Amino acid sequence: MKNLFILWTLVLGLFCQRVCLVYAQAPKTAKIAFSSNRNGHSDIYVMNPHGSDLVRLTDHPGGELRPVWSPTGEHILFRSDRDGEWDLYIMKADGTNVQKVFEDIASRSSPSWDSNGKRIAYSQNGTVYIATRDGKNVEVITKGIYPHWSPNGEWIAFVLEPPGEGGKFGIGVFDIRTRTRKMILENPRRPFIKAVRWSSDNSKLAFSWFNPEMFHLQTIYTMNFDGSELQRGTKPARSFWADGPVWSPHGDELLYEHSGNGESHIFKTRLRSRNEKQLTKEGRNYLGDWFDPATLPVQPNPELLTTIWGRLKQK
Repeated sequence: MKNLFILWTLVLGLFCQRVCLVYAQAPKTAKIAFSSNRNGHSDIYVMNPHGSDLVRLTDHPGGELRPVWSPTGEHILFRSDRDGEWDLYIMKADGTNVQKVFEDIASRSSPSWDSNGKRIAYSQNGTVYIATRDGKNVEVITKGIYPHWSPNGEWIAFVLEPPGEGGKFGIGVFDIRTRTRKMILENPRRPFIKAVRWSSDNSKLAFSWFNPEMFHLQTIYTMNFDGSELQRGTKPARSFWADGPVWSPHGDELLYEHSGNGESHIFKTRLRSRNEKQLTKEGRNYLGDWFDPATLPVQPNPELLTTIWGRLKQK
């Protein structure tokens, strides 16, 4: 009994140590990750949700774009051309230990994490793929671009554009469990949909929608998972491009890129009131992702505990 107590104490000690290590490198407060060229070339930055406390994470002569937080906030996936081709890279949340995800060099874009941080989705040559976070076990999912993994890990939303199957375009959802897909917004009156993103509760999708009949107008829309209740997520369209929507961790706000007059800035809008706030003032700025440690589950990770217990039994 005494030996069992000692062993269990050791398990709990190792478990707590491992959990503390997992969360130690994540931001302690909510942070928005984005890219900006304010210092001459595009780098990754983070800031508070109100636009304060700007911190530069990368400083490389190559371009860095589209950072996305891992589920626990420990790492950031992003796109860079530092090796001559726009490909995917991963770094710690503080900007250190930058590593290439894949061994080969290819044009990959739109990275997105699964819910447990073990796999990523991305697009390449008009096709959606998934792979383990180390660039291994690559699997073709479907024709499409702009993949985004649902927070519960069950679906991947994507955009299908011509030359797709039969010239169709719209928004589709791929079911990870059944390996089937369905279109939820097909052949819309206005094509050129971009950057589809899930809400934190898996119930809604946000995306930007371009009207080819009015070239200067592109704005943000939201809809339910089944394609119902399609509505504008920003104020009535005016002479600018709104792109790259990102949900707040609580689902009550949206970030988006506001482009016009040769500038691009990040704005935040509350979905109920439509009140907007400009978060960036300098350079050209592009989203990005929003992480809040307050939304992380507080219960222990059973998979982590199982791993530690298995190692102890081997000893």
